[in-house]
Amino acid sequence: MDPNTGFYNNHNQLFGLKDESVFSSASDKDGSLWFGATGCLFHIYKKNEGRGIENMKADKISIPFKIKAEVTALAFDSTGILLAGTKNEGLFRYDPTLKNFKQYNGWSDGDELLRDNTVLCLSSIAADSLLIGTKGKGLVLMHPYSEKFRKIDFEKNSDARGT
Repeated sequence: MDPNTGFYNNHNQLFGLKDESVFSSASDKDGSLWFGATGCLFHIYKKNEGRGIENMKADKISIPFKIKAEVTALAFDSTGILLAGTKNEGLFRYDPTLKNFKQYNGWSDGDELLRDNTVLCLSSIAADSLLIGTKGKGLVLMHPYSEKFRKIDFEKNSDARGT
């Protein structure tokens, strides 16, 4: 902050960023923005109905597990829960209302689909379904309410050209 004017010259400083890299983003239904970085989330929102950068507030929310994984993917489920995919640490959920985290291993038929895995992308495909793109386990379907997971297997199409 410039001591003469009281204005921030560096917006990263205003939002509490130092040298963090941002890997993912998502927009909440209230219009606020969420960003995934290494070992944390950033939530940027309006303080009140005013305009301009001075009306913005940013919270840095550390992931409370002993990891410093990059948050590579973000998506909201239909209830407003933020799901965060990470590099090499699987999937987490963050409840913005209760301000708590949970980590998922993704158990399905005796196989851990998400632990020690990289989540590359997330897509909420229905009110009760989340599609998780992983590195190493392919596509995984999650039902957030029941917390059940299923690996999606593909069959080779014998009618496809070039096969």
